[in-house]
Amino acid sequence: MQKKEYEKLGDYGVEFKNVISGPAPVGRVLNYVIRAGNRILNHKNGYRSLDLKDNVGSAWCTEFMVGLGLIFYTPDKTLPFYPINLTEKGKRLFAYLKGYGGLFDENNDPSECRKQLMSFNEDAYNYLETVFKNSIVLKNLVTYMVNNETNVFLKDIFMDDYFEFFKELYEGSSEYNRNARTSTAKNRVPSLIQFCEFFNYVTTDKDVNGKTIYIFQPEKMSAVSGDYDFIDLTEDVLKDLKGEDSHDEKLAEFLIEKYGLDGTVVHEIISRNSSVQRIFRNNLIAKYGLKCMMCDKYIDEVLVASHIKPASECDVVSKANCENGLLLCALHDKLFDRYLISFDFTTGKLLYSKVLEGKLEEYQLKENFTLNNELLTNERRQFLMEHNIEFYKRNK
Repeated sequence: MQKKEYEKLGDYGVEFKNVISGPAPVGRVLNYVIRAGNRILNHKNGYRSLDLKDNVGSAWCTEFMVGLGLIFYTPDKTLPFYPINLTEKGKRLFAYLKGYGGLFDENNDPSECRKQLMSFNEDAYNYLETVFKNSIVLKNLVTYMVNNETNVFLKDIFMDDYFEFFKELYEGSSEYNRNARTSTAKNRVPSLIQFCEFFNYVTTDKDVNGKTIYIFQPEKMSAVSGDYDFIDLTEDVLKDLKGEDSHDEKLAEFLIEKYGLDGTVVHEIISRNSSVQRIFRNNLIAKYGLKCMMCDKYIDEVLVASHIKPASECDVVSKANCENGLLLCALHDKLFDRYLISFDFTTGKLLYSKVLEGKLEEYQLKENFTLNNELLTNERRQFLMEHNIEFYKRNK
């Protein structure tokens, strides 16, 4: 099997120490994002204390946050420590975390921290997952599994093997003492493991000899692949799509007239398989990820790129424009398409028909659900406003 290439440090502007670093519990990372956003967090090489004297964070945790793409700092030897700044990703996460009144749990078991974050702001959880999925930290782990042709590893040796491999890859050095009382790997790699536990990407079990094993879930861990690079709707692209769209309309009219087929069905079948629809769906996934925007189902085959303003009422530009769309699982697509649900164009809050009252759980709906803020662009709000008007007409 041809080996998959690992991420290049230069592409992310990081060093090896940022890629595998710790201890960095998820709760501490969240607490540090809040402190950095409030301008009360600094970095000092080698600093390990958690008491934040002079507002200095534990160095190995802040190094890991650099690898995640949440913060950056500029070394200045004239200063006793270096002020930490949030990246654009860090600023967005901070915006989701604003208003949290306490501290997130920093224990080795991340279950309490997950509960705290989900209770406070589910969007913050989803965005942190997006950041993690697209980081060099997780991408390398997925590649490591692919190249080793397994997602199951012995816990006792995984951390040392993993650390030693990347140390040699990135630093060209295999000088590593795995026989120390506590090896470097056992201090640093657990940060990666805890993040995987936080997002339910890994479980533990016992092998036939009773030894603990890690079982990773690579299908949940992959970031949006290169197959879904965003396609700009340039004049040339639109020209080609207009030509094909016109041909599809004529084909639909011919089939309806000759065979007396249901017009709605014919138009839906043809449009679902057109280049316009493929680009529309591709761009939704490239921009927002491969998952239902309501229930987070991520299996490609059950996800539908659903037009907010019906494709039959759109010109080719609006048909191809992903701002006129939501990626939904088959169930929620059907509810949305039939105006049994909609989303308030000002807040993103779920609206639902009276026929669904008392049946929300049955249809995997939540009373207090709102669309992720990043979906509420001005352009998508306009399309949602039209959908809202039709929803209220049909559900008086």
